[in-house]
Amino acid sequence: MSDEANAQQAVFENLNEDQKKTLTFFQDMTSADAETSKDVLSNNNWDLVQATRTWFGDNLDDSAPPPPTSSTSMSSAVSAPLRPLSQPLPSQSTTVRRRVHASPSLRGEPSFASLRRENNQRRQLAEQSYPEMAFKYLVMPVKFAFSSIYNIIHFPFRFIWQLLYAVDPRDNVTDPVGDVQKYVQGFASRYQHSPNFIEDTFDKASQQAKKELKFLMIFLHNPKIPKSIEFEKTVIADPTVIDHLTREFLVWGCSNDTPEGFRVSKMFATRSYPTSAIMCPIRNRMMLVAKLSSEHTPVTFVSRLKEIKFSHQYNVTEAQKERERLQANQSIRSEQDRAYAQALEVDKEKMRVRNEERAETAKVEQLQKDKAEVRRNKKLQHEKRRALCASKLTDDEPAPNADRNSIIQLRIKLTNGEKVGRTFNTSDKIDVLHDFVYAQTCSPRSLRVLKTYPRQPVNGCSTKLIDQALADSQPLLTLTESGLVTMETLFVESTVESDDDDSSSDEETS
Repeated sequence: MSDEANAQQAVFENLNEDQKKTLTFFQDMTSADAETSKDVLSNNNWDLVQATRTWFGDNLDDSAPPPPTSSTSMSSAVSAPLRPLSQPLPSQSTTVRRRVHASPSLRGEPSFASLRRENNQRRQLAEQSYPEMAFKYLVMPVKFAFSSIYNIIHFPFRFIWQLLYAVDPRDNVTDPVGDVQKYVQGFASRYQHSPNFIEDTFDKASQQAKKELKFLMIFLHNPKIPKSIEFEKTVIADPTVIDHLTREFLVWGCSNDTPEGFRVSKMFATRSYPTSAIMCPIRNRMMLVAKLSSEHTPVTFVSRLKEIKFSHQYNVTEAQKERERLQANQSIRSEQDRAYAQALEVDKEKMRVRNEERAETAKVEQLQKDKAEVRRNKKLQHEKRRALCASKLTDDEPAPNADRNSIIQLRIKLTNGEKVGRTFNTSDKIDVLHDFVYAQTCSPRSLRVLKTYPRQPVNGCSTKLIDQALADSQPLLTLTESGLVTMETLFVESTVESDDDDSSSDEETS
């Protein structure tokens, strides 16, 4: 078989794609070998119509398929039984007794059969005599009336018959997987060897073949036909056939007496059993490329499978290249998406850090603004209170030479080191001393007055104590009650809280 395959491959070497498809289609119609088919087509200038007429002569069968109009129709061609190599080539006078079956997708108009029928009708009309033609036209209305009446009467009876008796229970597909598994298990129980059937629905098997880019062989069995049983036993269960199918094909099989098998049989327009069909991935679709008859031995069956695969292998190769191209594009797109996602994450991280920095900066700026506002308000309050204290001081300061028992001379050291002095009456309240110190330009916002020796605060002479006493309406102490004597040296100390250090330092500096 390897020599035949090499010879057939040598025939295909110097041909272009259209010639290869034409040669393959001619082989499927005539079952001739590649060399003979090439010679016949070359002699007819690669005209498939003329070459077919030359091969079959005047006995061209009415069911012969039309010439292919595209690569799709050629790839969907249906194969015929193999002709033994020892059989002589048919000549123009040889009577062709076998019919060349074609799939429904290959049958169309105009075809060889339609052209021949038209020529025969014209010839018959030309050979008829005038009386015959006159009789024919006279009888035509009667035939038309009879046919119309028959159809009107026959239609309701046929409708009722189909409604009552023509309903096939196999049309109701309820468990397609179970139907396939039933046939596969029955096949395994009947024979010692069994192909590796796909135990799933036909649609799933077709999808699997399309995904794996493999040829799919469909075997439809009818257990009521002895010929189908014999073919199943002698060919499908043969170890040689099983080995070849396992290596080169995906196999799906089912019985016609189950709903799933019946559905697939109608899909392929099967009229005889057993039926072996070959499907191939073409242009991202699974398409029927050949049907095999039951008149095969295991050797011829394997040979025919090899020929079909060789004829349509280029479709699988193109599909593999297309898939590799798509996978490469998808890989490139995935890398681009991954790089874009990484760049996007980096940008997001930068934006997050930038936003955090901006938020932190804004927070610090707002805090500084708030502190500045607080300092400004406190400074305004301080200045208002200093002006108020200065307005309270009177010019009737007692004279230093007055009665020493009624005056107190105080010398006060301020926070900036400056020294001021004043004479007070012994009956003056302690707030007079406080207001005098507070009215100085370098006085802090909150202060207290202390004695130099011993170092101790003057009783009641602090901003907090005076504010609290005034708020509680309590009487203030006099200078004498505060422990001050006739002549005293005092100093001022700031009592501003720690959170107000900045503002106090500003105030002290000012």
